[in-house]
Amino acid sequence: NPGTRVMRSKSITFRLALFFSTVSTAVLLVVGTLIGTLVEAHFEEQDLTELSGKLELVRHTLAKVRTPSDMAVVSQRLSDALVGHHGLSVAMVGSDRKLLFKSSGAVFPAALLESRPPEDSSRRARPVVWEQDGQAYRGVVAAAATGIAGQPPATVVVALNIEHHRMFMEAFQKSLWLAITACIVLTALLGWIAARRGLAPVRELARLTHGIS
Repeated sequence: NPGTRVMRSKSITFRLALFFSTVSTAVLLVVGTLIGTLVEAHFEEQDLTELSGKLELVRHTLAKVRTPSDMAVVSQRLSDALVGHHGLSVAMVGSDRKLLFKSSGAVFPAALLESRPPEDSSRRARPVVWEQDGQAYRGVVAAAATGIAGQPPATVVVALNIEHHRMFMEAFQKSLWLAITACIVLTALLGWIAARRGLAPVRELARLTHGIS
């Protein structure tokens, strides 16, 4: 029956196009997720590198303190060192939980300032992300020892405003998934065209066979 052969040919074309589209969609989704994850990881690593650098600056400044009276000039030294670093905030809390220094405009959750970091300075501080007043921040908490013998280390909190990173990632993710959606539609169309062209000889053979008595 010629009608049955045509329907069978169309069914094969549809199944081939569907298989091609499904595989292509799966690959594109994996690639899109991987790209988004890698870009986000790049920003996080970039932020942690800057935070680690400023943390070492604070530690270096505190290490020069030899007497309690030297602590009076630490705040001024840190303020001078942070000039021009927009979006960067630093706070320092003493072992008695008294706030020793906080940069101008710094925004820190109270729980973060009250936390006690590990005293092992060789360990990389784990990043903390939070939101406050509609802004996103990424920060680290670490211990910083002074040069005063017998004095417990202070707690240092260094944070970056990452709102511009978040806005970029939102726009990037939107553009990325729009592009992936367009690619999925295009691959489905190309798969259908490729399947039809590939099965053209089969349809021609079926037509010739039907004409043989």
